[in-house]
Amino acid sequence: MKLYHLFIAILRSLPLSPEWTESLLFFLKLNYWPNLSSPRCFNEKILISKLNPAQEIRTEYADKLRARDHVKSCIGEEHLIPLLHHGPSITAEEIHSLGDDIVVKTNHDSGSVYIIEENTAERSREIAENVRKALAVDFGAKVNEPLYSRIEPAVMVEKKLPGPTGTTPNEYKIYCIRQEDGSQTFYVVAHRHRGTSNYFYSMHEEDLTPLDLVGFHVADFPEPDLWPVMRHIAEQLSKDLSYVRIDIYSSEQQIYFGEMSFFPGAGRIEFTRSEGPKNGFDYEMGQLWHYPLNSQNNS
Repeated sequence: MKLYHLFIAILRSLPLSPEWTESLLFFLKLNYWPNLSSPRCFNEKILISKLNPAQEIRTEYADKLRARDHVKSCIGEEHLIPLLHHGPSITAEEIHSLGDDIVVKTNHDSGSVYIIEENTAERSREIAENVRKALAVDFGAKVNEPLYSRIEPAVMVEKKLPGPTGTTPNEYKIYCIRQEDGSQTFYVVAHRHRGTSNYFYSMHEEDLTPLDLVGFHVADFPEPDLWPVMRHIAEQLSKDLSYVRIDIYSSEQQIYFGEMSFFPGAGRIEFTRSEGPKNGFDYEMGQLWHYPLNSQNNS
């Protein structure tokens, strides 16, 4: 994995077009060359979506901070994680003053998320410096996803949600795929015990049947009684889009919004059934997704 990330860094440093860079990374990970002129697979459509600077995706949905307004208007404020701070920057002193059990993150990139259970002065200084560096980066330019270059960088601090037996809460990533007739198909990936040695994830169909995919566990859906609420939330938040992944959390029988993701895994997640052709499920998902992308204009 370290070698793969080193290769990515080297490839991004070369004077190649974004299309060539991302296509090479795509081939390296998925072992087939993406068809950008006539996409058929899910990952191919994600790749075209992220490269297109005129993509019709609402910028405020991808912005983790502004997306809260969309959530409030669509499904209600009760599904928002309590927000303790937001702004263009944050100091170590401000982080430390917010106490224990908080989550510090940026609104414009992927990966800049810091969970603080015991908020020491040293930990606050470390995170403040990491956040300062992240806010200075044009994430969209860095990863060839122009959508994120249109987001004004900010930092936000949320209350850490309690999970089962003191762990992080269960996390659900719901793939909302609109078909040509306007109907939607939902797939959900359930993440359990993140941050522990017992961490695993499983992917399920809309009826919660587990999918037997390479790299995924085959397991029962952890909270089937909450699925109707999760599905309703995903349906409401994605109603003006042809594709989006809605990330949510379950904490103490309450569902909370996480983020709206348009380019999961940068368009390089392998979807292969354990018994079937390589990337076969990638093709199945792609055939469901009616292209072109989304019905709303950019903001």
